[in-house]
Amino acid sequence: MQKADSMNSGKEIHISMTGREHNTWQGIIVEGEQTIPFSSELELLLLMEELLQQSNKSTEEEGRAVHVED
Repeated sequence: MQKADSMNSGKEIHISMTGREHNTWQGIIVEGEQTIPFSSELELLLLMEELLQQSNKSTEEEGRAVHVED
């Protein structure tokens, strides 16, 4: 099962479920060239939140750089 989700900055993450053990999902998140494994649904949610926060920070920084005046 795979899903692609578009973020505010135009980046995509791909989530691939590779298995299910101990009543929880295992898989990987691919964002750009970065591959991050996860071993539970909770870990997946925490990783997604972290990626979204990083994306929002970079978007905010880009916005500030555009509005800088001399």
